[in-house]
Amino acid sequence: MQKQRGRVKWFDPRKHYGFITTGEGEDVFFHQRQVLEVDADVVQEGQTARFHVRYSSKGPEALNVEVVEK
Repeated sequence: MQKQRGRVKWFDPRKHYGFITTGEGEDVFFHQRQVLEVDADVVQEGQTARFHVRYSSKGPEALNVEVVEK
């Protein structure tokens, strides 16, 4: 499965979650535990991310998130 690209729309380090906007404009939820970097607190608005998407009853969720642009 190929990873999608998007930009971090926002991330709240206190709540440990945020959203990534895909190139198609879809907002995808992600949790800090899905960020592959050791220090997930480095996630910031506007960064480019690569990720897999899982669709659930709650909507799309990003898995295996890699922050490409730091």
